[in-house]
Formats: sequence, C-alpha cells, structure tokens
Amino acid sequence: GRGRAELANVTEEFLAERGIDARVVERGKGVFTGRCGGGHGPLGAGVIGPNLTDGFQKHGASRLDIYKTVRGGVPATAMLAWGDQLPPGDVVAATAFAITLRHTNIAGKAPEGSPVQPFKK
Repeated sequence: GRGRAELANVTEEFLAERGIDARVVERGKGVFTGRCGGGHGPLGAGVIGPNLTDGFQKHGASRLDIYKTVRGGVPATAMLAWGDQLPPGDVVAATAFAITLRHTNIAGKAPEGSPVQPFKK
C-alpha cells in the first residue's frame, strides 16, 4: 500500500539530512509540541513516554528506528501510530526534531532502553 512505498523512500541518510535542515526541524518542533508533548513533555524530557533527550533509546538505535516508532507506534503502549493521523511530511518533521534531542540531556524521566551514541552531524 501507500505506506510501504512511503517507507521505502525514508532512509537513514534522508533522515540525517532532515535532522540538520532548520526548516524541517522547526516544522517538527511544532508537530512535536502539539502532538507529542503529552507523552514526552514539551521539551522531550519524558512523561508517560521516555525521555528523548538522554543517551538511551527504547526501540532500536537509528534515526530510521525513531521514524518507524513515530510512524507505526508501539503496540500496547500510549505511543500512537502517528502515520495513521498525520501527513507523511509531519511524521518526517517530527522525527527530524526528535533526532535533534538525543544527548541534549534535559533533566526528566530516568533513562529507558539501551545506550546509544550521539548522532554524527
């Protein structure tokens, strides 16, 4: 279906480029603030969902893993499949913003998941 074709176009490299594109990140910040703040807090430091600003990741380790989590959700958790509710560009933008949060270390929820390296710029 449409989703599979869309996913095929989204690669680690594509997301790395979006994560340093100020316009995409700014759009993603708006999406994040409006849609993701309830679960992750307005700054991404975690509420119900994990702290996105530390050096840990619950589902995978890559940018693409973050995108798949945002797009597809996490069954049996409060993490919705935003790909069902938002335009693809908003899903990409929210992912791009989330990518920028890693290792910014805002005090919040205790680390969850596995240690991950900072993304190379």
